[in-house]
Amino acid sequence: MTSAGTLANPFAIVPAANGAASAITTDQGTGLTQLISVAFALKNPVTTTVPVANLGLSTSVGSVVVWNHTAARQFFSDLSHDRPLPKNLVTGSSVQGTA
Repeated sequence: MTSAGTLANPFAIVPAANGAASAITTDQGTGLTQLISVAFALKNPVTTTVPVANLGLSTSVGSVVVWNHTAARQFFSDLSHDRPLPKNLVTGSSVQGTA
């Protein structure tokens, strides 16, 4: 959404901005500069997953994924209290922004 091609194209930026605006809650003090900074901060997100203890446990119904319950509790607690995740809980990859 922050690529030059999207920003310069009203047929691309208006639907993108409307979609983004419906996903964000702001208060009356939020200005355009804060929204632009959010857009640029989301340009290169880091992805992760719930910590896993076993990726391929065989069961009678097939292969299942088992969470690491201790790490998963910390993971969800940190997310729910708006705390940064410790580096050991960020196991995903950094995704490069695309045009």
